[in-house]
Amino acid sequence: MTTRRNPAQDRTTTSRTAATGSRVAAAAGRPVLPRPRVAGHDLVSVPQAAERLGTPERFIRRLVAQRRIRFYKVGRYIRFDITDLDAFIDTGRVEPRL
Repeated sequence: MTTRRNPAQDRTTTSRTAATGSRVAAAAGRPVLPRPRVAGHDLVSVPQAAERLGTPERFIRRLVAQRRIRFYKVGRYIRFDITDLDAFIDTGRVEPRL
């Protein structure tokens, strides 16, 4: 009896970076994909938004559920414009008392 080999196990996980176009090993086993641009918007996913804000993904999802942050629905996926994330950060700014 011969064992079948899975061709997916033979391949190394690699992808193309948007900037250089060279093949690089994906970080943490996930492919590195360029960020989608829709009608001039530079969109990021929930994990990317959480990393940008330095928060857990759960916090980002709670902001969406409470409608406290602007987001876009692309099919069933939630995406954020980077300028909207920066605006959210600016709204939380607290000025010092003098």
